[in-house]
Order: sequence, then C-alpha cells, then structure tokens
Amino acid sequence: MRELLIFIIILNIQYKLIAQGNILELTDNNYVKLIQFELQSNENTTQHTSLKPYYQHRILKQYDKNESLQRDNYEYYQMTDDSLKNFRSKSFLKYLFKSPGHAYSYYNKNYYFCIDPLLDIQIGRQKNSSDPLFQNTRGVSLKAGIDQKVFLFSKIYENQVNPLEHINEYALLNKAYPGGGFIKSYTSKFFKINNGYDYLIAEGGANFRASSHIDIAFAHSRYFIGQGIRSLLLSDFSAPQLNLRINTYLGRWNYQNIFSELSSETRFINDRDQLLQKKYAATHFLSCNITSNWNLGIFECVIFNRKKSFELQYLNPIILYRAVEQAVGSPDNVLIGLNSHLDFAKKVRLYGQFMLDEFVTRQLFKNKGWWANKYGFQIGFIYPELAGIKNLSLQYEFNAVRPYTYSYTDSLSNYSHYHQSLAHPLGSNFHESIGRLTYNINSKLNLQFSALYYAKGIDNDTLNWGGNILKPNASRVQDNNNKTLQGEETRVALFSLNTSYELFPRFYIDLQLSTRNLKNSITKNRNSWIQLGIRMNVNRSRSYEL
Repeated sequence: MRELLIFIIILNIQYKLIAQGNILELTDNNYVKLIQFELQSNENTTQHTSLKPYYQHRILKQYDKNESLQRDNYEYYQMTDDSLKNFRSKSFLKYLFKSPGHAYSYYNKNYYFCIDPLLDIQIGRQKNSSDPLFQNTRGVSLKAGIDQKVFLFSKIYENQVNPLEHINEYALLNKAYPGGGFIKSYTSKFFKINNGYDYLIAEGGANFRASSHIDIAFAHSRYFIGQGIRSLLLSDFSAPQLNLRINTYLGRWNYQNIFSELSSETRFINDRDQLLQKKYAATHFLSCNITSNWNLGIFECVIFNRKKSFELQYLNPIILYRAVEQAVGSPDNVLIGLNSHLDFAKKVRLYGQFMLDEFVTRQLFKNKGWWANKYGFQIGFIYPELAGIKNLSLQYEFNAVRPYTYSYTDSLSNYSHYHQSLAHPLGSNFHESIGRLTYNINSKLNLQFSALYYAKGIDNDTLNWGGNILKPNASRVQDNNNKTLQGEETRVALFSLNTSYELFPRFYIDLQLSTRNLKNSITKNRNSWIQLGIRMNVNRSRSYEL
C-alpha cells in the first residue's frame, strides 16, 4: 500500500508539472517566424504545424524566445513555472492592462481569465461604386483556465459591412457572406450605404488535456489543415461549426479526429425563421514526422446527411470511413487526401496537398475526361528569409481542382457549410497562382505585396459545368470529355499592397491599395480600391482574395 501511495503522488506531481495551455494566439508574422524556427532547428520531430489552431502547451515550449508570441500568450507563462519576469506593463485606470497582452486579466493559483476588446474598422472607396467601402467589426474575446486542466475560449464579433463589388457578387450567387451564417441587410444614411450586410460571428468552446498525450476540445470553431495560403483538405473560410476535436500526440505521430455538425442551408437577407437542414462530417488526419525535415499526413473525411441523428458508426475514431460508408449502403460523400512538407537546407519549406474526391481506376487512366475523376492538388513553398535578407519572406503556391470536385449527387452532402466551401474558396473547376512577399521593416511597420491569378470555368445559363459545388453533380452536362476550365472561362488577376503599423501592442493602423481585373467572353471588369483602418486583437482580413 505504501508503494502504491508513493506511485500515485509521483504521478500527481508529474501531471502538475505538465505545461498546460489554451488556444494559441498567433499573428501572421509570428506564423512565419514559427516556420523559420522549425527550419533552422531541423531537429524537432514532435511538432505538427499543419494542424491549426495550435495549443499553447504544444508550441510555446519550443518557440518561447519570440517576444511578441510571449506577449500575446502571457497567461500561459503566468500559470506555469515558465512565467516571464522580464515583461513589464503600464496599467491604465489601475485595473486595465496590468499584464502584457490583455486589456483585463486576473490570475491566481487555481484559475485565470483574460478579457480583450476586438476591433476592425475599415473605410475606403472603390472605383466601381459610389457607395463607400465600409467594415465595422466590434467584439470581445475571453480566455480562461481552471486548475491548469480545463481551458475556455470565446470570441464574439458583430459586423456591418459594405463590401467590394466581387464579394457582393459572391454573396448574391451563393446566398452566403464569407465567414458568416445568418445574414441581414444593412443600410446607413450617415455612411450612405444602401446594400450592406449585417451578421454576427461567435466562436468558443472548452478544451482540456485528458492525458499528457491527448487533448480534447468541444467548440463552435474553425480549423485549417496544411502549410499553405489555401487548403484543399480543410480550411477556415466558412462559418464556424459545432465540433468535437480529439488530438492524440505520440512522438512523431499526431492523430486528429473532428466530428462536426454542419448546415446544408443558409439564412440570407431577412429570410424567414426556420430550422435549417443539418448534415454532418467526420474527419481523420494522421500526421507523421518521418524525419526531422519531412512530414507526411493522411486525410479522410465523410460528409453525410441524416434527418434525425448522427451516423453512430462514423464515431469510430480508427476505422477507415470508406469501409464504413460502404457497409451502410454507400450513400455518403467520402474524400481522402495527402498533405506533406519538406524542408531544404534549413531555409525553404516545400509543401503540397493532393485531394481525391472520387475516381474509378480504369476511367482515371483510360478516360481522363470522365466526370467522376474528381481531384485537386497544391504545391508551394515558404522562404522565411528570402536571399538571406532578415525579415523578408516569400510564399507562393499553385492550386488546381477538377470540375465537380467537392460536389455530390444531391445538394446536401457536398463539401460545404452554410453554402461556403470547407476547402478552397473557389470551389472547383479552376487553377490558381497566389503569392505573398512580406517585409517587416522594423518591429512596428509591416509591408506586404500579394498577387493572385486564377482561371475558373463558371456556369452559363442553367448548365452545370462543375464549378459550383453547391449544385448536385447529377445535373452535369456530360459524362465524358470534361476538363478543367470548361464552361464560361473567367480569368481574374488581383494585386494588393498592404501596410500595417503597430501603434500599440496588438493595435494596428492599416492601409491597403488594390486592383482586380476580371475578363471572360462576356465582360471585362476592372476595379481598384483604397482602404484605411484600425485593428485591435484581430488579424488582417483576407476575404477579398477571391
């Protein structure tokens, strides 16, 4: 009995020494620095940075030499033995900004909580509209921890926007605004806005460590898989979703399960109150650091529609979904994929993805134009210190997706949520080049030049050429002779220069200059715009990159 008590005490002490953490706050600049650290260390085999968002206790122990990363996640250090003693913060009105990185915070040995305002106000003018560009986002963020075991997070945003011309066209076509759920109309005599949008975004949940190797989260949130600007597997483009996430870490291996409730419908512009049709997703992602500089991941997801309940067989966290899907009668949409990145000479990260929606082997090789040869691929690279210049980074990638990919025989089991793609924002039937050149002039001033070019086949009249994933692929034009960009081929080139100045910690002044050219056989359209704004505790929006 004495030996057993000693063993239990030792286990308890060891558990208390495990560094615990909440969701990691990560700016765009810090993500590049994180990749650079990984490249230069070239010895770590336990990090899995293709799975976002990250947890503090999985990342900060490796990368805590970055001052802004420490500041933005100060509560992690405050509640562990790694507390930062060299940080100082000037309080305001006695109670505000007493600790770095948070407007209001409270800590004791058993729990903590931090509250921060969220702000993103942008005004501007575009060439193709007399209405002003306008974004008014206000919100609040809460982070809390209890007994270093249970962690809570919540973000609520209220938004009023008068968007760019092409974003408005996207919203009207899909009856959904990027990232939003229930969308109302918004008008303002003061700002002279006649056709704006009003919507609320709420994210939040609880996560805890079931053991030193297993993290469990139940949340209303978004996830991203990959190293790229885009993801062909799972991206954070759509509205937040209800989900249960289980992450298992075993050295070189990381196994992730996500069970989600999605919506196959949307409420758009004062639509009537109703219960929206539900659908569900179950996702596996197995990541392995094969060597210190090569990671390989295997992805699998099934989208299914059940009127009354979740398909219980898909709760099995191990078995292949294709086998289960066939066992229940093969009614569902199964996607599989690969994700990988490879580091070269401690300087450059090459990454890529391959997503396979559906195929028949004999058709894939004998009939390359068969409609159900549905797949996409991505290849890109990140160069954190371009040509050895400190704080100058370059990222470029190419994406291509065949027609009818992500769609399904009905309109319910396609790869979407609230009429928004769960993967690439362009859906399918396109190829795209996108790049970003970023230069941090100093710790305050950031410049970024981005360029986007894509060609996409869109539907003309009522014909379904495979570019709209919301349409059932049973309405396809033809079974054979299908090729990427079929339909009305549309080409878009977008160039943007963004400048951000950090006036106070996590408070930015932004300036954006952009131009977008669209061309097809029907129309030529060129739009330019300028925007000026301020942000607090939020990253720069990328919704215009369409």
